[in-house]
Amino acid sequence: MNTHRTNRSRAVRVVALATVTATVGLGFFAAPALAKKPRPVPSSHTVVATGLNNPRGLATEGDNLVYVSEAGTGGSECITIDTDTTCFGFTGSITRFEKLGKKKQKSVKIVDGLLSIQEGSEVVGIDGIDVQGKHRVFGVMSESAQGIAADFAAADGTPSPSPTLSTAISTYAGRLVEFRKKHGVFTPTALANVGGTNWEWTDAHKSDVWAPTNDFPDANPYAVVSEGNKHWVVDAGANTVTLVQKKKGVYTQKLVSYIPNPVPGRDAAPACIAKRGRYLYVGELNFAAFYDPTTPTASATIYRIDTRATDPMTSAVAWATGLNPITGCGFAKDGLYVVQLRTISSSGANGAITRIGINKNGTAAASGTWQTFGTDLVDPSGFAKLHNTILVANKSTSTGAGEIWQFKI
Repeated sequence: MNTHRTNRSRAVRVVALATVTATVGLGFFAAPALAKKPRPVPSSHTVVATGLNNPRGLATEGDNLVYVSEAGTGGSECITIDTDTTCFGFTGSITRFEKLGKKKQKSVKIVDGLLSIQEGSEVVGIDGIDVQGKHRVFGVMSESAQGIAADFAAADGTPSPSPTLSTAISTYAGRLVEFRKKHGVFTPTALANVGGTNWEWTDAHKSDVWAPTNDFPDANPYAVVSEGNKHWVVDAGANTVTLVQKKKGVYTQKLVSYIPNPVPGRDAAPACIAKRGRYLYVGELNFAAFYDPTTPTASATIYRIDTRATDPMTSAVAWATGLNPITGCGFAKDGLYVVQLRTISSSGANGAITRIGINKNGTAAASGTWQTFGTDLVDPSGFAKLHNTILVANKSTSTGAGEIWQFKI
C-alpha cells in the first residue's frame, strides 16, 4: 500500500461518517472594542455562472472582471494503487467573466490545458488564484512532483508517466504559476516550487512530536493571496503558509507559519487565506474533528498570522473557532466572510457562509453576533468581493455542474 496516497491531504476530501450539526464559535480575547452592529445577512442569491468543472478559487479585478480556477476533469492516463484509481490529464482551466451577473455578461477561458488529477470522485489541479491588474493572474497547482512520483512508484505494475505528463508534472505540479497576458495570450511561467519545498520539509520533520501521525511527507498547495511582489501560499498537505517573494530577479521561499494540529496526531489542512493590513487570516478544514465517529465537532479555526512574526511554529494564533470545514474566506467592509464546505457530514445542500465582525482592536466579534447564510450551498469553495456583492463557487467538487453564486451584501 502506498502510505503517501493513503495519508496525504487532498484538497477537499469528502467522507460520510456521523452527522454533525453546525455550531457557532468563540470570540477570542477579553473586553474588545466592539464591532459595529451587523447588518442583516442576504436572504437569497443569484446563480450567475454554470457548467464549471470543479471550480475552486475566485478573484476579482476592478469593477467588471471575475476569474475562477477550474480543477478540471482529470484525464485518460491512469494508475491504480490497491483498488484506488487516479487519472491524469490536461483539463484544468481559468475562466474570466466580464460584467458577471449583468445582461451583457460574457466569459472566456483565458487558460486551458492545465494539469488535472482525479482520484475517485475528487479532482485537484489549479486550485487557488489571485490577480494583479488585467494582465497578471497567479495560481497554485496542487500536489508535488515528489508526491506524484511516489504514487507512480507504488502503483500496480509500477508504470511510468508519458513524456508529456512527465514534463507537466516536473514543470507545474506544486508550483506557484504566473499567467501573464502577452500579445493577447495568457502564458504560464512557474515562479516557485512550493510543493516540492514543502514535501522535502515535511519529510525532514515527519518524526517530530508535533507532526501529524503518518501524514508526512505531504504537500498540496491550495490557496494564494498576492500583493505586489509577495505571494503567500497555503499548503493543505504540509499545513504551512509560505511567502514567495521576488528579490533581485529571483523568487525566494520563506516558511511563514505552520498551522498546528487541531487534534493530536491529525493535520489541520488549511485551505483558505486572506490578508488585511499586515495580518494573514488562514482557515482550516479540520476534518479530524468534524468527521470524528465518536464525538463529531465543528471546531475549524481561523488563524491570524502576523507577517512580521519570526517563529513559524508559533506565528499562527487562533482568532475564531467553532466553524465547520473552511474552504474559502475573504474580507468585505463589514467583516470576514468564511465559506464552509458542509455543516453536517452527509452530502447535500448544507454548506454555509458565516460573517464574522471585527472589533476595532482587530479581534473577532463575539460568536453570538456571527451571522450565517447560504445554507443551501452544495460543497462551496472560494470567495471574492465584487461591488456590493460577494461571490462563492458552488458545487466545487462537481464536473460540469459547478456554479458561481452571487449574494448582495
